[in-house]
Amino acid sequence: MDDFIEGATIDWDLLAACHRFPTLDQSRYLWIDGLCIDQQNNKERAAQVQMVP
Repeated sequence: MDDFIEGATIDWDLLAACHRFPTLDQSRYLWIDGLCIDQQNNKERAAQVQMVP
């Protein structure tokens, strides 16, 4: 089953991983390739990989 968060459908594994982060008083950003990169677009995927340090 999927969960709906900020307009994105994610699977249970990603939801469980997100819940493992400790709750902090600060906001944090997570880069999740499966959400942040169009996995079906090889050109976009290749360009994004080149930007990873």
